[in-house]
Amino acid sequence: IETITEAWAVIEFIPNGPDAAGDTFYWRYENDDGSFGQINPAGDLPPDEVAVLEYDLLDYTRPHLLLPSIGLAKYQDVTGGPPVTADPGEFLGIASDDFTINNVSLRLSSPDLCGLYLVTDAGDEAQHEDVSAETCDTDPAISGDQCTLRAALQTTGSFERKVVVFKEDLSENDILPTAAYPEITKRTIIDGTTKAPEKQMIISGAGVLDSAPAGFTVKANRSVLKGLRIQNFSADGIRIEGATSVRLDSLFVTDNGGAGLHARQSPELSVLRSRFENSGSDGITIVGSRDAVIGGSSADQNRIEDNGRDGIRVEGSTSTGVKIGGNRIASNDSSGVFVSGSPSSRLFGNTIQDNGRDGIRIFDSPSHRIGGTSSDSSNSIVRNQENGIFLRGSSTFDVQVLGSGIAQNSGHGIQVINGLTVQIGGTGAGEANRILGNGKSGVSVEGDEASQVSVRGNSIYDNDGMAID
Repeated sequence: IETITEAWAVIEFIPNGPDAAGDTFYWRYENDDGSFGQINPAGDLPPDEVAVLEYDLLDYTRPHLLLPSIGLAKYQDVTGGPPVTADPGEFLGIASDDFTINNVSLRLSSPDLCGLYLVTDAGDEAQHEDVSAETCDTDPAISGDQCTLRAALQTTGSFERKVVVFKEDLSENDILPTAAYPEITKRTIIDGTTKAPEKQMIISGAGVLDSAPAGFTVKANRSVLKGLRIQNFSADGIRIEGATSVRLDSLFVTDNGGAGLHARQSPELSVLRSRFENSGSDGITIVGSRDAVIGGSSADQNRIEDNGRDGIRVEGSTSTGVKIGGNRIASNDSSGVFVSGSPSSRLFGNTIQDNGRDGIRIFDSPSHRIGGTSSDSSNSIVRNQENGIFLRGSSTFDVQVLGSGIAQNSGHGIQVINGLTVQIGGTGAGEANRILGNGKSGVSVEGDEASQVSVRGNSIYDNDGMAID
């Protein structure tokens, strides 16, 4: 539940005798700074009768505390000792020994309740004939629900969105679809997270016909794929088409024939804590999709390695504002990152190494920032088989390269052909690049249209060619 419009706790109190007179029930909460407080919403409890009280939690909690957890505990005076709970955000009900709490219920209202489908069967059987049913079941004639991943995806139900989770022991089995999964056209969250962090639900497309476009095709806004290993599909591992704000988290996408991820016309995509490896094409392809975020901080790092073309490829004039941060992008057959015709990207905090062509290649694309002035925004661009950074075309202008380490690449450290208004380093704090040990020049600028290229404040040494050519 993402939006709660009503939250009521209903509690039945039974007095344990006349000593209960004047006793109280409290709600206790802990603040973000570690301090805590108590709220007495109902006053003293009646000493001689069973009381059923309803507490409107939205009246007594700050919105950002609602509602990670609710607990009950014996009374503890607000002035003595730490809170019963040690978890910030927990909302705790506390009653004295003179009352027995006989029954507790929690009543929530929300406009976006979801259908929850538990996958219990690693097979590939389809949903029974009534795909509009609220339950996932491949055979209603058998007692209980026999729910496969295919059936869960086929079931439409009446909910605005659905969540698909997996029975814990299914992580011991690969799920082997025999045909393409249905397209995801209703907001769907597929969460393969298990109790063992090293385990993921494995979805293997080895038995799917070559005509399948992808392992998963997502066309619904705000869908989520999490905790899955998606492998051995003949085309893309994941394909996102025309869907906004899709989130991919903690995935391992490997050994697929196309791209690991191919997103088209899908703005505000986020890709976090995932691995894209051994794809036949790019690790990640972004086409016509603005404001994509791939990685972020080091905690959100993706590993994009050993793919058959570029690690990350961004194309199209509407792929604006793409952020690529904190990732390891290594050993891809072509460039680590290739941006073609897409403006205003930002690349920061990445390790980009051992790729078959350039570390970063930007063609005919304006307004980019590579690196930055803080330590966590610096890129490490090393040991790529051509240039560390290659900027090409008169449409490649207003580019900054700041605070990064560019070393031991086989070509130039940075090569600019016909670029305009390019800033490489600077005299401000943290702006200088370290450009060393490259196979040609440290910085090469060429082409009749090259203009207003600034190379200042950098440390450039031990390159086989000139420092600045």
